[in-house]
Amino acid sequence: MNKLGIIMALSLVPAAAMAQQDDNTDAQSLNNAETQQNTPAEITAGEDTILVRSTPTSQSMGTQILTKEQIARMPTQNGTITELLKHNPNVRFANTTDSSNTPGEIAPENVSFHGEKFYNNNFMIDGLSNNNTINPGANGGELSNDPDGFSPTDLPAGGTQSYWINSELVEQLEVFDSNVSAKYGDFTGGVVDARLKDPDLEKSSGKISYRTTRDAWTRYHIDEAIGEDFYSATKHTYQPKFKKEFYSFSANQPLSDKAGFIFAYNRQKSTIPFYQSALEEWDDQTRLAETYLLKGTYLADNGDIFRLTGMYSPHESK
Repeated sequence: MNKLGIIMALSLVPAAAMAQQDDNTDAQSLNNAETQQNTPAEITAGEDTILVRSTPTSQSMGTQILTKEQIARMPTQNGTITELLKHNPNVRFANTTDSSNTPGEIAPENVSFHGEKFYNNNFMIDGLSNNNTINPGANGGELSNDPDGFSPTDLPAGGTQSYWINSELVEQLEVFDSNVSAKYGDFTGGVVDARLKDPDLEKSSGKISYRTTRDAWTRYHIDEAIGEDFYSATKHTYQPKFKKEFYSFSANQPLSDKAGFIFAYNRQKSTIPFYQSALEEWDDQTRLAETYLLKGTYLADNGDIFRLTGMYSPHESK
């Protein structure tokens, strides 16, 4: 099953405003100002300048924010967005996550916020929907009970996210499990909003990386009751043999002190040998996910930021 998509986004970000108070501003008015705004307030009293920063309570409770530095330090298996949520106490992962039966899978994990259905979350990229509407809840999102092909409504599980982007492309990840802003909708569980990296306008840079893992580097601990069936690899959900390869490339190019662009390519491939018991021969299951990203920014003279993003992210399973 193939899924692909192209997204184009143009956002306008207003410059932060600085509010200056007069010397005769009393303490009560300052307290009111702190609770009504999220922008810094510069207060001048005589020769001293005090910078006051405030955060509304609704944005600090029920909110998890991960920066690119935190994301880079966090160990992940496949580099999915949902893997970054493992330290959130309000998020529960599916029981099949990191299962030793299916080490070859690369699809994003299914997660539940406060016990809500895993397909009722709202996944976003740069403010645009990343929700998959192609049968996301079929078979609990698992490969078991494959469709027989006779019913036109019997579709395979499509997963919850349309774009399987790698977390190394993310600048900041915002996760909301309660007290969610009214600007978000289409969810009854939680909101996961990923903001992609902006170009660096100070210098040119690039990155090439490759990593891999395979069954030869793995030690299994399988229940004896299913050990023989597992190593026979006669089911899609029994994967004693696998090989994963991850490729990534990125190039950052500033055009001036106000404009620049970044291009990134990410490829994840998994090969899983499968034994055809009827034909008595080995064949390969494959999983493939790719992401092509082109993003440009322009800083206007008035402080506004223009962003233009193009992304093509197909993935397929055989």
